Amino acid sequence: MKLGLLCGLLFIALGDGSGSSCQMDMYTHSKDLCDSFKEKKSLQLKYSTGDEVSCGDKIELAVSDEEPVLVRYQGEEKAKYYTLLMVDPDAPSAESPSSRYWLHWLVTNIDGEDLLHSESETIAGYHKPSPPPGTGVHRYQFFLFGHNDKLEVSNPVNERGCFCVIGFVERYHLGDPVAATQFLTKND
Repeated sequence: MKLGLLCGLLFIALGDGSGSSCQMDMYTHSKDLCDSFKEKKSLQLKYSTGDEVSCGDKIELAVSDEEPVLVRYQGEEKAKYYTLLMVDPDAPSAESPSSRYWLHWLVTNIDGEDLLHSESETIAGYHKPSPPPGTGVHRYQFFLFGHNDKLEVSNPVNERGCFCVIGFVERYHLGDPVAATQFLTKND
């Protein structure tokens, strides 16, 4: 299956989403993801601090200590289910991302009625952004995938580092994301 929008740039991926083998680079520059979703919808995030995050925003690390209290996008369909994925492509550092696509959050079977407060299945609980001190700015990317039927995730996530996004997307036939966003933060 081709995943044109998800890829954005050339990537290579092997594996089933379990992190066993992951070599991929979807977006090498912080603007690539935001630019790719201008024509589609950008995810809207709001944290308990009251901070609303737009694509490409730089935020203080403490803002994202808890999972967002609001996740929305303008095109959500009540009759669909959604999968929300949050990754750090810069782990442990942008200069040496040996754990690229560190999985921070993975929720499936989100009811289209309410993307955050519906009954859903958490595959990997929210792991707050925690870039190592002195590693510079990290991108935290959120992808929302729409699907007609509930997913039955048969292989729970055991490893968060080097999560193979494309392997997961292909295994569960998710196609291109319907919305995405990212923010940038660092640990001084």
